[in-house]
Amino acid sequence: MSDEILYSEYQDVLVGVNPSEAQGMLISYICAEPNEAILLWIKELSRLTNDGIKEGDLLVALYKETAQALNDLDFTFSPLLPEGDVYQRIEALQQCAEGIIYGIGINHLKLEGDAYEFMNDLIEFTHTTFEPEDEVNDEETEQDFEEILEFVRMGILLVYHETLNQGKRE
Repeated sequence: MSDEILYSEYQDVLVGVNPSEAQGMLISYICAEPNEAILLWIKELSRLTNDGIKEGDLLVALYKETAQALNDLDFTFSPLLPEGDVYQRIEALQQCAEGIIYGIGINHLKLEGDAYEFMNDLIEFTHTTFEPEDEVNDEETEQDFEEILEFVRMGILLVYHETLNQGKRE
């Protein structure tokens, strides 16, 4: 998936919901209700945007690509993020995390063990402030971001596979 093209296209499609946050919500719906995920997700997006969804085909494409990546045995899933500077990508990753947290809550998804611990870490990540500093080493900041991204990416896959294999729904 070409993140830059899709990210900007999704910004135009979703009025009032960040594309990364929308994908985070989608992931939670896929975990909670895999057979009805797309319908429930679009219904919730429609509610959140006051029916401001402009192009349903793009949302279906995001659903298909996300579901396929979550199921890929090579673990190719990666959150939808903009191409901007590292701080824009961190903010988008936090919004993806907020979408996941929102979706886990709205779907009453019960997590245990490592998945539960990951969600606690994800909540903490969403409350962390990242701001550029005058004396910032851009290469070091980029490397730190890549490590956080990998942690979040693998945590999402952990939650997905745990819910898929154990059917932990309330």
